[in-house]
Amino acid sequence: MYLHYLLTIILSLLIVFYPNINKFQINIINSNIYLKLLSMLVILLVTIENYLLGILLMVFYVLTLDSNSKEINEGFISYYKEKKSN
Repeated sequence: MYLHYLLTIILSLLIVFYPNINKFQINIINSNIYLKLLSMLVILLVTIENYLLGILLMVFYVLTLDSNSKEINEGFISYYKEKKSN
């Protein structure tokens, strides 16, 4: 019983702090049709078990689908910068 409350709190915090999370790792779910189907199946099974967790997972999944893969910065550092001449 307490596990459901703990998961609800964790998912709620993920939804609140989603704009600050590195979206590159989360966007991997959207990269493949099989991963999308698997995540939808997991959401369906969680919804059957506990509707509140299922709704929170659906909201989080929609947020991940909404993120644009073109705006994701993978965090690579450019080592070949131009030297400024004085």
